[in-house]
Amino acid sequence: MIIKYDNISAQQKTHNGEVAMGKKKNKANKQVAANAAAAEPVHGKRIEFTAGAWRFYNAQSEAVKAEFDIALTELETKGRLVPPMGKNIAPNLYEIRVKVDPNQYRLFYCYFDPDGVLVLSGFVKKTRKTPRHEIDAAKRIRSGVLK
Repeated sequence: MIIKYDNISAQQKTHNGEVAMGKKKNKANKQVAANAAAAEPVHGKRIEFTAGAWRFYNAQSEAVKAEFDIALTELETKGRLVPPMGKNIAPNLYEIRVKVDPNQYRLFYCYFDPDGVLVLSGFVKKTRKTPRHEIDAAKRIRSGVLK
């Protein structure tokens, strides 16, 4: 089961495609959104979750979800993440890295077409190194979904 991610909690899209920051939509917010859009090229990546990754994401606190939303929005608009927010783990396997004291959280993702990003799995990191079994599990999920 694949779930489409639409980050309406961080930004609210109006009927004509404009972006309103927060609940108030005024001239200053429109200018901030316009400046942000002009400063960065928009790649328009589509982000989707596997059911397991979606359950992990939704089970986290609002603070953790807010940090993931920042990273997912950057991935959606820029098309990639750079350290420390993201890291390449293996060919076509990447991680989103979030730290909300004192814990670290990870989401594994891959690219599944030129405009698609699939979030495969997530976990709470408890050791210095990313556990090999978490990487292998993400690779198995990727192989099963991207047949």
